[in-house]
Amino acid sequence: MSNNVIAARNRLQVPQNGDREIHRLTPGEDNGRIWLDAVITPNVSLNNRVALTLAASLILPGSLICLATAWMGAWMVTPLVFLSEVALGAMILWHAQTLSQYRQRICLTDKTLIVETRNRNAVAVTRSEIPPHWLCINRVNNTDRACDAVLLRAGTRHVEVGSVLSPPERASLADAIEAALQNRRRGQSLAA
Repeated sequence: MSNNVIAARNRLQVPQNGDREIHRLTPGEDNGRIWLDAVITPNVSLNNRVALTLAASLILPGSLICLATAWMGAWMVTPLVFLSEVALGAMILWHAQTLSQYRQRICLTDKTLIVETRNRNAVAVTRSEIPPHWLCINRVNNTDRACDAVLLRAGTRHVEVGSVLSPPERASLADAIEAALQNRRRGQSLAA
C-alpha cells in the first residue's frame, strides 16, 4: 500500500475534514502561476468501519468472559473486565479518527513556496512560506533509491515535508519539487 499524494497542475480540490480545511489560494491572493500543488495524507487502513469491526470483535469475547465470571460468582472481576474492554474499544476508535486528520500541502508559485500542515492533534493548520529563490532541498541519509527525510531550507527557515511517506516516496517527492523549481526558473527566465 502507498500513501495518498494528490497532485494537480493548476488548482487542487482540497480534501476537507469537518469544518477545517487546508487553505486554498484565492484570486485576490494569487501569487502567479502554480508550479506544484500536492497534498500528502497518510495511508490509513484503519477507517471507521474497520475500527468498529475490530472493537466489536474484542468487546464481544470480553463480554462473554464477563458473563462467565459473573456466572461463576466472581462479581468483583466482572466490572473491571467490562471497563477494560470498553476502554480498549474506545481507544481503537479514537486512534482511527486521529490518523485521518493529518494532511500536508506543498504549493510552489511564482513568488513563494507554501507548506501547510495539519497534525493529528492540532486543530489549526500551520503554514510556512519559504521564498523559492533561495530554496535548497536537503535529503537526509539519501541513498540511490530512498531518503529518510526531506528538508526544505531557505536561509534560517526550514520545513520537513513528507514525513508520513515511505523513503522511496520521499525521494520521489524531492525529485518532483526539484523538477517544479527548475520549471519555475526556466519559465521565469523565458518571460523576462
